[in-house]
Amino acid sequence: MRLWQKVFLCTLALVMVAVDLASVFILKENINSTLRSAEEAAVRENTLLCVNISNNIAYKQLRDDLIQMSREQVNQVIDQLVRSQSSSGTDLFVFEGENLVTQNGNTDAQNLLPDDYLQQVQKSDECLTMIVPDSGGSYRLFAGSSLTLGSSIYCLYTCKDLSQTFLQFQEQWKFVKMMSLFCSLSIAVILLGMVYFLLAPLGRMNRTLRQMAQQGDYSLRLLEKGSAEMRELSGNINRMAQSAETNLQEIQQIADGRKMFIDSLAHEMKTPLTSILGFADILRIKREVTPQQRQEYAGIIVEEARRLRGLSGKLMELAVMHHTALDIDAAPVQEFFNEISLSVRPLLEKRGQSLQVSCDDSQVIGDHELLKSLFFNLIDNASKASREDSDILLSCHADESELCFLVEDHGIGMSEEAVRRATEPFYMEDKSRSREKGGAGLGLALCSEILQVHGGRLKIHSEKGVGTQVYVFLPKGGRAE
Repeated sequence: MRLWQKVFLCTLALVMVAVDLASVFILKENINSTLRSAEEAAVRENTLLCVNISNNIAYKQLRDDLIQMSREQVNQVIDQLVRSQSSSGTDLFVFEGENLVTQNGNTDAQNLLPDDYLQQVQKSDECLTMIVPDSGGSYRLFAGSSLTLGSSIYCLYTCKDLSQTFLQFQEQWKFVKMMSLFCSLSIAVILLGMVYFLLAPLGRMNRTLRQMAQQGDYSLRLLEKGSAEMRELSGNINRMAQSAETNLQEIQQIADGRKMFIDSLAHEMKTPLTSILGFADILRIKREVTPQQRQEYAGIIVEEARRLRGLSGKLMELAVMHHTALDIDAAPVQEFFNEISLSVRPLLEKRGQSLQVSCDDSQVIGDHELLKSLFFNLIDNASKASREDSDILLSCHADESELCFLVEDHGIGMSEEAVRRATEPFYMEDKSRSREKGGAGLGLALCSEILQVHGGRLKIHSEKGVGTQVYVFLPKGGRAE
């Protein structure tokens, strides 16, 4: 069963129960109010008759100058008074003990009234009422009170027919049931429209989500309209779709990057392997090889093997970068730069270049071996891009929160696209020149990974024919946990 059906049926059931209960309550209150009014009127009428009988007997005693009236005289006065009330529409009964003295109607009170009621009236000083049904479906209201006349106790009963009143009650009950049914049907139609209107946004959301799931199109968006809850839900779904779309794009970029990485790796490894296999095969097959040729072929095989070793080493560093615990230490920048200078001096002297160092008294905090590898790669790139007999600058200064390192050269520089893609694995602007210099396009990618695990960042500024400045920013207090 759908949500709108559950909401509709539950709400309709509650409304119908509420309407029926309210109708029954109002009808019962009306019935009780009518019966109370009828009982009060019967009590007043009974009391008035009792007073009238007492007054008539007292008047007869005074008129006839009687000290005490006999029982027959009292019964005669009561009989005359009761029969004179025959046109009032109320049946009267007077009992002395259990004996009927007189009555003005045909109602069989002795058979209709219960014995306990008759006894209660005889013993009570108040007027007691009782509604008595008969076998014919009629209802009668009896009001009885005791009256002491002389030495005898009389009981006066008034009887009023309430059949018409109860018939009206039945008609009202039928009317209430018809009205309840009509109101329930009307409310059902109105409620169905309201439920459909209020839950229509959920239908739109459901259709949009189904379309996203079936087609994988996360660019779809919902209109944020309707009630506050629906607007909030639509906004959350839109944000979820935006996040899913962004993540999907990132995953696609990662997949594309990995494919490009694998393609580039296969290409970079294929070239030196081809050279190694080719020249080794020549040395194996060729019968006569001059010493000069042997030295040349062996030199090529050694250089290509070195390329493979460097390539595999950097690939290994990239692979284990995020799975190796950092050995965090602190050291003065001056001492750190001295260690770097000792490491790169043979490389620079071989190319006729020099390293100029400038720093303040700050301290560098991090994994020094990884950071040395970072600056070795940056200085190696600067050396490859620079001409012989040129200088490479390595400097450092600190601000409030960061250490800023600079590796600057005055070499060939890079284009804007090369700067933008410099940290991509295997990217080389001039592949032939980079291979000639022994590069594989992994140096800056490795630098970027090292900075990432240290919470730092890399910034490159370069201009063709002028040179390149590589800025390295590291947190002054080490990477925040």
